[in-house]
Amino acid sequence: MSICSCAAGGENQTATSRMASQAAAAANNHKYGNMGHMKTTIEIPDPLFRRAKSKAAERGQTLKQFVTDALRDKLAPKAGTSPRSEPDWMKGFGKLRRLRNETARIQDRIDAAFDVIEPEDRA
Repeated sequence: MSICSCAAGGENQTATSRMASQAAAAANNHKYGNMGHMKTTIEIPDPLFRRAKSKAAERGQTLKQFVTDALRDKLAPKAGTSPRSEPDWMKGFGKLRRLRNETARIQDRIDAAFDVIEPEDRA
């Protein structure tokens, strides 16, 4: 990567530009190579494809732009939730903490029952 320092500002501007370019390049690099854009194939039902293509045309977008925007919107954090909050399916965990002792007592009884060797199995 080469950077021309012809603009006014000289060396400081060049160093800043170089750092910005390196940061941008690092953001797009992945251990499998440059991850700027990825081509992929997806299968979607024909009616959904037609609706997406139609909606993209109404907005003056390509289907690629429309799908990219839709995925970005779908993957964006929900308003009012922190990015580190737990997923919806985990919200129920911990609600039965009060039954921990009872569960341990039942598990001890099950373990004791399975530790007993039946008379027919001793021979």
